[in-house]
Amino acid sequence: ADGPSTDQGELALGRNVVVAFVPWEGYNYEDAILLSEDLVKDDVFTSIHIEEYEAQARDTKLGPEEITRDIP
Repeated sequence: ADGPSTDQGELALGRNVVVAFVPWEGYNYEDAILLSEDLVKDDVFTSIHIEEYEAQARDTKLGPEEITRDIP
């Protein structure tokens, strides 16, 4: 059961961190996310979550689909 400290049956105790996505020295948000060095030194975040997504390009009446990161 889900509750204030569980998510899909897993214990979900965490810490709230204010995050901002802003251009840094001319780069855009896709380049990196900056974190305080103290978050790393103090082991504030010690878990790693990796999610993998897969997309399929199919042949259509108009030709093969093209996978691109461009926004339509």
